[in-house]
Amino acid sequence: MNKEMFARLAGYGAFAAIGGLAAVFVGFVFLTVYNGAGIDRTESIIARIAIGLVILLLAIVHVVYARVLLGVAKGKRFGI
Repeated sequence: MNKEMFARLAGYGAFAAIGGLAAVFVGFVFLTVYNGAGIDRTESIIARIAIGLVILLLAIVHVVYARVLLGVAKGKRFGI
């Protein structure tokens, strides 16, 4: 296996990680549904926004990293 194949697999893995992050967020939203006990509606919305922003930023970083890795897999050279 050469460097390009590993870069392609890692790039696809970074895209797959975005799906995992989305699943984590959906699970978090499911767990913070207001049910009348414990956390109230306002705190639930604040928690969803806070966690949503963190997951959104992680997803953006994964997209950028995946695009770089797929560029390497296609033979693009970076001056690093």
